[in-house]
Amino acid sequence: MLNNLYIFHSSGKLLFSKNWDAEGIQEDPVLISGFLSAVWMFAQKVGSKGVRSIQTENKLLVGISSPTYDLLFVLEANQKVDVTGVKALLSRIRQSFIQKFRKMLKEDSIISTDAFEGWSANLDNIMDEVDVAPVESRMKELVKGLSFTDEDLTDEEQK
Repeated sequence: MLNNLYIFHSSGKLLFSKNWDAEGIQEDPVLISGFLSAVWMFAQKVGSKGVRSIQTENKLLVGISSPTYDLLFVLEANQKVDVTGVKALLSRIRQSFIQKFRKMLKEDSIISTDAFEGWSANLDNIMDEVDVAPVESRMKELVKGLSFTDEDLTDEEQK
């Protein structure tokens, strides 16, 4: 389950955040973006290209960047998610966000976070299209929806 989305400049300035679940991180999104930005910058200082994920006992933060616009996109989720699916979702989020605000992001002026609030509808559409549940839970749902009787099985399958 996805809990929070943070979109921020690598300097730590929060541009957009969204909370979907009370089980997610409930700290001030501005503090979270500052912390994640500091971790990202530290990783770069020690020779890494950045941090792709942070894992705790029960939380997972997955991030991608946009070097062109110096932005970071981070999703916070419970441990039981498909990480590949989360990365694909983040790529779609990044593409949508940048496509909508490309002109504004190219300007070097300070941008008000209010300018990005209208993008929430785009995010909701993206979220409706994507399933990041782990494969096991998808299979359980699929199997739960199937019901077989002996009549459905061939003689060989009944043995």
